[in-house]
Amino acid sequence: MSIKNVLSWNTMLSGNVKNGSMDEAKRNFDGMPVKDVVSWSTIISGYVQNGLIDEAKRNFDGMPIKNAVSWSVMVSGNVKNGARRVFDQMPIKDDMSWNTILTGYAKIGSMDEAKEVFDQMPAT
Repeated sequence: MSIKNVLSWNTMLSGNVKNGSMDEAKRNFDGMPVKDVVSWSTIISGYVQNGLIDEAKRNFDGMPIKNAVSWSVMVSGNVKNGARRVFDQMPIKDDMSWNTILTGYAKIGSMDEAKEVFDQMPAT
């Protein structure tokens, strides 16, 4: 017999986020007996995608363990407002984080900032 586990909870959470049902996503998230880094990153991503940056930041700040995905989600959500500050706070920057901030600046036409980031990116 199958039981609800973190994977099944994350599946429901992800579905709510993809459908833009953030109230339901929050109920599911709050009801989860165990949350992993995927759970946290999913709810934060949902808030970012729906323009709820303050709520995303509150959850990010409460996240016990942050990874490259969660940091990149916050950078992408803050491109117009403080993304560089979030990016600079990242303890480890990987390809995803560098490309997230670069893409964000390019999408909003901030090419001076994009060039600055590009010039600072480590070569592979």
